[in-house]
Parts: sequence; C-alpha cells; structure tokens
Amino acid sequence: MEEDVFKPLGMKNTFIKTNESTMYQNVARSYRSEDDNIVFNNSGNTVLGINNMYSCIDDLILWERHINNASGDNQKIVQQMNAIIQLDNGRTNNTSSGELTLGQLYGHKERGMFSTYILGSSGGHDSSIFKFPPQNYTAIALSNNGDGYNGYLGVISAHNIMEAHFPEPETTDFNQVKTKILSKKQLQKHEGHYWDQLGELSREIKVINDTLRYVRTNGNINPLIPLSNNKFQMKVQFDDKIYIEFPEEESGIMEFQYLGAEPIEFKKYTQKVYEKQDLIKLFSGIYINKAYNIIYNIKEDNNKLTLSNAKNESIHFTSITSMLFSGDQWYLRSVEFTKDKNQKINGFYVRNNAIRNLWFEKIELN
Repeated sequence: MEEDVFKPLGMKNTFIKTNESTMYQNVARSYRSEDDNIVFNNSGNTVLGINNMYSCIDDLILWERHINNASGDNQKIVQQMNAIIQLDNGRTNNTSSGELTLGQLYGHKERGMFSTYILGSSGGHDSSIFKFPPQNYTAIALSNNGDGYNGYLGVISAHNIMEAHFPEPETTDFNQVKTKILSKKQLQKHEGHYWDQLGELSREIKVINDTLRYVRTNGNINPLIPLSNNKFQMKVQFDDKIYIEFPEEESGIMEFQYLGAEPIEFKKYTQKVYEKQDLIKLFSGIYINKAYNIIYNIKEDNNKLTLSNAKNESIHFTSITSMLFSGDQWYLRSVEFTKDKNQKINGFYVRNNAIRNLWFEKIELN
C-alpha cells in the first residue's frame, strides 16, 4: 500500500500499523464523555493490518479525487467496484443498509437521489464517506469521540450544499400519508416483545397514548402510523421510509423493512424473568474461549447478569428467553447458554452481526 498507493498519490500522513509496539506521531487519541468528564481510551487497537489504516482528511481527499478521476484500466476497475453485487439467484444483495457494491459501499436513495456510503469504527475512532456519484459530490467525516456513527454530518452537508438537486423533501409529510383508523383493541393485537435471530436484536411493540409504538432497548421510541390493519409506517425525523408489518396476526412474526431492502423478520417471544438467586445459581462463574484465550467472569448485579473481563469492562445482560440474553455491547449482543446431560450450564455461544457461535466453556473451580 505504501509503495503502490500512498506514495504515488502523495498521501504523506497515511500508513498501516503493522507493529503493536511502534509509536506513531500525530495520531488522534480517542476519548469519551463520562459523567460530564472527558475520559481518554488507553487501550489501542491491536487488529494489525486489517483495520489499522490511519489517515487524515487531506489524504482521503487525494484518494477520492484519484477514484473520481480514474482513467484507462483504473477507470474500468473503479466501475467494476461500484457495481451492485448480483447474487446467484439474480437478485441484488439488498440489505437494510442498502445495496452492497463489490467495493464494499452501500447504495441507497437519499431524498430520491442515489448515494453510496461506507462506515468504519474501531477503538473510539470513527469514519464515514458519503458520495453522490452523479453530482461528483463526496463528504468525509472523521471523529475520535467514541460516539460511533458520524455519517449524518456528510448527509447534512449534502442537504445544505446540493439542496436544489434533491427531487424529494428532507422530511416526510405524514399529513399526506393515507392512514387507517384502528381501535386500541386492534392495535393491542400487535403488542409484545420481538427478537431478530440474525441481527440479534430485541424490540418491543407497545400501545402508548392510543398509538402503537416501536420501542428500542436504548429507550428510543417511534410512533407507528397505521396504513392497514397489519402494516404501519414508522414516524421518523428525516425522509427514511421504514415499514413495520405483521403478515399474519396469529403467526407471531413482525417484518421490518428499511429503504426498500429485504424485510428483516422478528419473532414474538415471552420474556423470561429470573429471580436474583436463580441468576447466581444457574449462570454465575468463569467462562473461557480456549481458541483466543479470552476469559469472562459472569455474576449477578442488581437482578441482571453482568459480564466483566481483564480490562474491567462491564457488559449488562437482559434476559430474552430462558437461555438467551441480550448484551448492551455489540460484540456481546446475544449470548445463548447451553446445558450438559445433567442439565447444568456448561457454556454459552456469542452471536452478533459479525460473529456466529463463538463458544465459551464454563470452568468448574474446585
């Protein structure tokens, strides 16, 4: 990368970290806000080579100009990487984030105009690149405050600078949406907790003040506008088109559709509530993943399971079903315990949108 990309393009402040012990100059230190105080992150990212590329706005501008003005064979490569992935069945890889390209960009309509974006996040550092190819517009955002998604800055900048180019308004006028009046009893048929088995997410559908609402685990709540007995449009601040549908009332299935993507299926469940002593007796203990030598300590804290590690990080879990728990950190979003032939907990699997079935075995201490 240094010889073939960075030097030829004049990217003088871009490099890939290949040695954990090497100290680099002018690297932004990530931080977070905690109880109105600034806390710096001491632990560095040690996934060497894969996601340890450091850069800056000026260098990324050079890269984007190179991509946007490619010619000859380079132009053919760029065109190929911008192509939407075609699956073997002829359909596109249409995810909730957009249609994925071979170059790992997500494409979708922003106020009716095609755009692409790519996001990155690691160790409190976050990046996003938003593009509007027909207008040759690119917005780059870098941050080190640990807040995660910063792409809205690129979207807002595009709204301000290219306002005349967007065929659709910035926000949806819900007064123009054709709605159906449903009784409170009809709305209550859809109430309950729902679990996304692929994304490992829990959501609650609840009637509040005679309006059906979509409740996230972080406390954010969105009203659902009825379009029919079983289909609703989520009321959001911007122009995003989000639909919630209950295909069959007795099936316990809820479908979440975002920006025309393939629907995400949630299944209704009855939440398991444990007593304090049961959490201690059943789940407390030391768990180890032998392949990566990761050790976790699980204990009960304030009627919840809490997991801690060598870095003194604490992850809190909410029970979903009897053996399934949802964590408040993405990398431990879903933990499913298993039992041995004697009906004793012998370990758990970790699952999220990047990991499937990472096994942790319970250690019996003498």
